[in-house]
Amino acid sequence: MAKRRVSKEPEIRKQEIIDAAQELFFNQGFGETSIGDIARGVGVTQGLVYYYFKSKDEILDAVVDQFATQYYSGLSTIANAPGMDAAAKLNAVLEMMLTISPGREKIFDYVHDKRNELVHVRVEQMVFEKIIGVFVGIVEQGRIERVFVVDYPHATVTILISGLQQYLRGMSRFSDTYEERVRIGLQVLEKGLGAAEGSIRIRTCGA
Repeated sequence: MAKRRVSKEPEIRKQEIIDAAQELFFNQGFGETSIGDIARGVGVTQGLVYYYFKSKDEILDAVVDQFATQYYSGLSTIANAPGMDAAAKLNAVLEMMLTISPGREKIFDYVHDKRNELVHVRVEQMVFEKIIGVFVGIVEQGRIERVFVVDYPHATVTILISGLQQYLRGMSRFSDTYEERVRIGLQVLEKGLGAAEGSIRIRTCGA
């Protein structure tokens, strides 16, 4: 007897496609993954995948958007924590951005793998757009608390965070050189925000 195909709600099926694509991208790279691979991963026809997404690039956009949204949610939770001062929030957000904890290695390796350069660029662009607002909110709070001295919060944050990302681009987060660059970068960030010396400190090990 032929196996009956299970009909699912469109949003559920679409999410299954995104999740399967993400797992395949992780395991074998974006360029090495075909629409057929994704269809087999979900257990549907290629035609059904194309019903929801016009191309593999469109699926990639959905995967990146999902990652960026989850990442932004974590940062926002810290930024909106009640009873937490601005310096503590800034340190917590920076630690989430700059360290790699158990469970995040797979995502980190995937995004920075040379096979996935397109993924890296899209993640960086999308996440950067989302996190600037988080940092601006923290800096504004710090101005009220008089721990940051900044005349132009949005411009300052944009320049400092984009510069920090560029300074650390392409480096292994498990190297001594990376830790040294983080230390230097945080010193520059302190000065740029007018913060007290030693007030911006994070653990680079991600333990």
